[in-house]
Amino acid sequence: MRPPRTLVVLPALLAALALTACTSASASSGPARSSNTATASAARPAVAFLGDSLTAGLFVQPSQAWPVTLSSEENWDGVNVSCSGAGFVARGDCGTYNDMVARAVAAHPSLVIVPASSNDLGSNQATLKAEMTATMNRLRAALPGATIAGLNAIWNDGEAPSELSEISNDLADAVTAAGGTYVDIGEPVYGHPEWMQPDTVHYTQAGYDAVAQAVNAALKNAGVHP
Repeated sequence: MRPPRTLVVLPALLAALALTACTSASASSGPARSSNTATASAARPAVAFLGDSLTAGLFVQPSQAWPVTLSSEENWDGVNVSCSGAGFVARGDCGTYNDMVARAVAAHPSLVIVPASSNDLGSNQATLKAEMTATMNRLRAALPGATIAGLNAIWNDGEAPSELSEISNDLADAVTAAGGTYVDIGEPVYGHPEWMQPDTVHYTQAGYDAVAQAVNAALKNAGVHP
């Protein structure tokens, strides 16, 4: 592996926009290149998101990325350090997932959400497992009191390759070993070609909204919702 308003809704719009920073529109065979960041406040739960371009919201407005809409709906201070082209092994615009840890930790989140990525398809499995373990252990060491939630890798509207399930299973092992929780959100855009961008990798706003809803429901079911 994202219109003029009246003064009444301006604060909500500003809050959503504050959750994201930069986005680039290049694409690759896996989720391609974009990034979003946000500033956390002590007034609401801080939630950090590490991910690829499907988490960053490539090809839609930054405010439409699923971590941004989910954080807005749930009144979280979302910190989206996702980086397009990235995975645990795959190196994106801002490096690998391990390279994102410091920015996530700086927000002092009570919950860190880390989806597996299709960008790691084709990676050596032993190397992938080692990088997953290193990233999860680094998060746990820096945030001993935080909840770490690993999510399965998601695909497009069709059948996912079997290797993607293996990647998700490896993350489940790594996050559980680090005292976190593995959360399966299913395949939110499966069977919905109308939610796909022309590149068949990234989603429309409706697709990203479906991911936000699936993540929210799964976190609640797993008992790790802030």
